Amino acid sequence: MRILVYYPHTIKSKINLRWLYGFDIVEKLIKWHPEWEFVILDGSQKNIYHNIDVLLRPTRHDGLSRMIKEAHYHKIPYIWSYETGKYIEPDIDEIEKRLIKLEELKMAQKGHPGRGGKGSCGGTRRRDGSGKGVGNKNTPRQPAKKKK
Repeated sequence: MRILVYYPHTIKSKINLRWLYGFDIVEKLIKWHPEWEFVILDGSQKNIYHNIDVLLRPTRHDGLSRMIKEAHYHKIPYIWSYETGKYIEPDIDEIEKRLIKLEELKMAQKGHPGRGGKGSCGGTRRRDGSGKGVGNKNTPRQPAKKKK
């Protein structure tokens, strides 16, 4: 899954941009989910949206972001701190659950084995390494099929 993230790391500022733009959350998600591809931009590029599955914007400040408008225009789902019209502190566990759900929906639409599609193996690997499928807390993943 390709996840678009805005992080203006090239701006020189006295404020902590890493925290302000929620990049501390993004860094943890990158570490926990190496199977996801994070596309990090420091400005809007309209031609990028055709290759993106979701826009992640866990900022701790924002107005009506141009990137949110562009994602909405291109019918790309987004996770944003202001989705409800008022600020909600980014919760990494909730963000992770929503990204996993979006990934499962995407794979189910494609019929991808092992990710909720046809021939599913029980879900996505959990970040704790337990090998239990997401959403099936007490169900171990099915063993990989042996090649003949």
